Amino acid sequence: MTQSPGNLGADDRSSKETIVNNALALITTELVDTLPGPGDVSGDSFARDLARLFDDAYDEVLAARAWPSATTRLALTANASDQPDGAEIMGVSWYRIPESCLRIIRVCRRDSDEHVHFARMGQFVEVADRGGVIILEYVDRVDPQALIGAPLLRSAISARLAFRYARFKGAGARERDKMYAIYEDEERRAFMAEVSQTSARRARRSRVLEVMAGADHRQPLIGGD
Repeated sequence: MTQSPGNLGADDRSSKETIVNNALALITTELVDTLPGPGDVSGDSFARDLARLFDDAYDEVLAARAWPSATTRLALTANASDQPDGAEIMGVSWYRIPESCLRIIRVCRRDSDEHVHFARMGQFVEVADRGGVIILEYVDRVDPQALIGAPLLRSAISARLAFRYARFKGAGARERDKMYAIYEDEERRAFMAEVSQTSARRARRSRVLEVMAGADHRQPLIGGD
């Protein structure tokens, strides 16, 4: 369903449709009200095309960097009976990773926070055989609603979608280059902002812990107010 730019409700600002409409604002005045779900053939082809392009653009942007707003950690246990097809390498352990994992940031041991080398094979990660539990830190395919606190990242996704739509519609090289340049700028700006915000939060947390540690070691005053 399409609509004019003035009809989008304020309560939809964190929705998938809003990310799409921000993309469309770069290339057309036509907006969508509702995107069809997978396999849904209702509605116009315009909305269906956007729904299909959205998923690819969304994954591409999130997989491109270690976005703090989409990063999560998960404890994994190896299962000898659950390995990728054709896995015959001895001396390694295989861990099944979530299907929503778009990018592995690091793998470490839970008992020591020791970084371990790994190799990804489809929905598995291979590490040197030592068994035990590992911690997988990865970029997750979070729901678009979860990005309400990351407006710049949402803008980057919109810009990527605008580029994909321009290419899908057969736009000329100049138009495609323009859309891609916008995307690169938005994506770079968004990541720098997220890293800066994350560093600032860590610094504040560190200062708080230092103050708390100092308070614990203060000696009580004797013979004074």
